[in-house]
This record gives sequence, structure tokens and C-alpha cells, in this order.
Amino acid sequence: MELSFSYPGIIIGKFQLKTVRFSGDTSVPEWVQSFARACVDAGAGVFVSHGAPVLQPVEIYRGVPIFYGLGNFLFHLNEGEVVWSAPEVWKSVVATCRFDANARLRSIDLQPIVIGGDRLEARNYHERIVPIPAPADLAAEIIEDLAARSHAHCVSISFEANHGKLSPVEPSRALRACADQKSGI
Repeated sequence: MELSFSYPGIIIGKFQLKTVRFSGDTSVPEWVQSFARACVDAGAGVFVSHGAPVLQPVEIYRGVPIFYGLGNFLFHLNEGEVVWSAPEVWKSVVATCRFDANARLRSIDLQPIVIGGDRLEARNYHERIVPIPAPADLAAEIIEDLAARSHAHCVSISFEANHGKLSPVEPSRALRACADQKSGI
């Protein structure tokens, strides 16, 4: 864990979880969730985890964004290498957080990207180097998938104008709604 970045009033917690091989599991281990929340409790104003080469859920905990995994921005394979061939490995988002003057989160924009183009079925993995904005149909798929993964963390992500939008509500109201949702009310 590194508390390596700061912005007036905001501390960003960063955690790297090394992944040897992608097994298709996009869930977040409970200990990572506990660690992220402990960092927020200790003062982090944003928490970013990376290492798993796929999109993982977004959570808003006590009004603070937790990004469990934003996927890959840069990724490269040698010619003939196929271990990272799953389409999920090549999809990602760039997150832009907006805060008010009191360092309270106001919104998050999520720009879907794909590394090396949108032909994910092509086996040209060694040529996939540069991230580009995902075309509309793929952008919608990426955001809908991220929204589904984040739903378990009581986060709602909408798709607007080829990007994702997250506008957090007041934390105590969000926690009540989430508790009601989880209890089936």
C-alpha cells in the first residue's frame, strides 16, 4: 500500500495485487475490500487497486470512490503468446473523479477504452499496444458489465454519450438504500 499521491485535501491510496494468470474470476477478495475500506477509514479520499488485468467493481464507501480494478491501460504480449487472450483483458475504463472545494466526491466519468482496437476476436495480441476510445456498441457493453459488477456494492452506473456516469448520493442515504436492497426491502 502506498499513500503516494496527494491533492489539497485528498489522499489517494494505491494497492497492487499481482496476478499470475487470469482465471475468468472478476470478483474482489474480501480481504482486499477490507483493506480498501480501512484505508478510507484512515483518511484516503480515493482508493485504486490494480494488478488483476480486468475491470472489477467500483464502490463508494463513506462517500469515497474505491476502484477495485480499472483493467489495463497499457498491455503488451510477445508474438505467439496467447495466455492473456480473453477479451476482458483488453477492455478498460479511464476514470475521472470530480470533487467539490471540500474534497467531497461529486461525480465520476468512466471513458471506456480498448487496447489495440475493437476487433477483440483477432489473434493479433502482440500488435495491441495503444488504448483507444471504445466504439459505441463496445463502450455500452463495457459500462453495462462494470455496472453489473458494481451493483453488488450498491453503485449505480449509467451509460450516457458513450461513457459511464456515476453521481453518488449523500453517503448515509446511499447506505440505507443499499442495506434495504441487500435485505430485500
